[in-house]
Amino acid sequence: MTGKLRIWKNGERPDLPWEQTRCEERGELYQLLSGPFCRHMSALTLRAVDGAWRGRHYHREKREEFFVVTGRAELIWKDIETGESGSVVLGPGTRLTILPGLAHALRAVEDAVMIEFAETPYDESDSIRYEIE
Repeated sequence: MTGKLRIWKNGERPDLPWEQTRCEERGELYQLLSGPFCRHMSALTLRAVDGAWRGRHYHREKREEFFVVTGRAELIWKDIETGESGSVVLGPGTRLTILPGLAHALRAVEDAVMIEFAETPYDESDSIRYEIE
């Protein structure tokens, strides 16, 4: 797998001691950030509709972080420098980091809700269209 993609369950990374997951009878808490600077945050809903891909781009500068709240989504990716590519299905509680130069697209396997956050503000000129085959 490319070094430009990291996938883990929230709360499993010892290098992020503030990140935690608490699942209780009354509900769930997913602490996603505590300390790192966040200048962009979005909520995405993905509907399980044929051909309904989101993304299909890469970034020159932006490092994106995602968290799957509900549902399941397929991520397809391609490293534009090495040509390496792959896909993975992500479920609730999954975190991922997409580094610059990794083309990516998401589609719902079942209706899903995700959160996207980044250390840099949104810059449309940094989203480079890329069709992943």
